Amino acid sequence: MIRNDRDTIVEGIKHLCDGIGPFQKMDSYEDFLKMQTDIYDTFGDDSFDILIDILLHPSELGRIDSNDFDYELQEALIAIGLRNPRYTSLLSLL
Repeated sequence: MIRNDRDTIVEGIKHLCDGIGPFQKMDSYEDFLKMQTDIYDTFGDDSFDILIDILLHPSELGRIDSNDFDYELQEALIAIGLRNPRYTSLLSLL
């Protein structure tokens, strides 16, 4: 399933923020990287525009640390941008 709506993408990024927290069991950092890649793979190529909108108009984060969210948002932008050459020139701004 491709996640192309803002709420679902925000939830995916929040899930990644919890991925290295005390309540998420990860056997290794490689497991976390695989989870990260798996989540990014569910974001459609057109989700780059949604990620930019999230960057410009942040969502309510609840208990998620804004620095963690910003980091994961940047990582998502890079992953989706690298997958779609149309956005490659924008990645230099990050």
